Amino acid sequence: MLGLGRTIDVEKGLWVVEAFYSHPFAVNFKGKTSSSITGRTSITPSITDGTTFPPTRKNAFNIILSPTAKTIWALHTPSITADVFFGNRRQEHYVHSFGVKAFVPLGVAWIPDYSASSYNPVPDPSFKAWSLTLHYGLEFSRPEYPIYMAVNKVISSRSSPNPNDPYDEKSLAKWHAPDLKELLNDNWTFALGIKTTMF
Repeated sequence: MLGLGRTIDVEKGLWVVEAFYSHPFAVNFKGKTSSSITGRTSITPSITDGTTFPPTRKNAFNIILSPTAKTIWALHTPSITADVFFGNRRQEHYVHSFGVKAFVPLGVAWIPDYSASSYNPVPDPSFKAWSLTLHYGLEFSRPEYPIYMAVNKVISSRSSPNPNDPYDEKSLAKWHAPDLKELLNDNWTFALGIKTTMF
């Protein structure tokens, strides 16, 4: 992971700006896909002969070093993350923090799709092409009440798998508006903590 960050002190406030690039990788010293997973045998014909796994991808997981983190379990992709936060100290004894974080994967993640006799990876049908996290926090900066409260809301692209082709990555990689049900009901995080000093 590579990152850049900047902290800027202003009158009665603090800005924090960060950006990160993450590039996962995987190492397989055997150099080939295992022939047995969780005690089952004969689980890789779809990879080796391409009968159910697309022929262009039948050797995709037979690797020693994968710069894109291809493994027998999944395919992870590089990603970019950027965030901006502002801490407002204008109100005595309180610090209000506001922020937004953007996350953009640079590829489509794959997951295992098991059947009775084969291991057949497919693009993750719940893959999100982008996501934003909105943040608000309130810190009681008084020694008697060192309490911190926060709420985060994730807003993400609507998943768009191709019902006619489970291997279609292009459909999942397209950017879409958020799903309205998810926008209102899902992906809320509430936090409550106590600020302490160890030393």
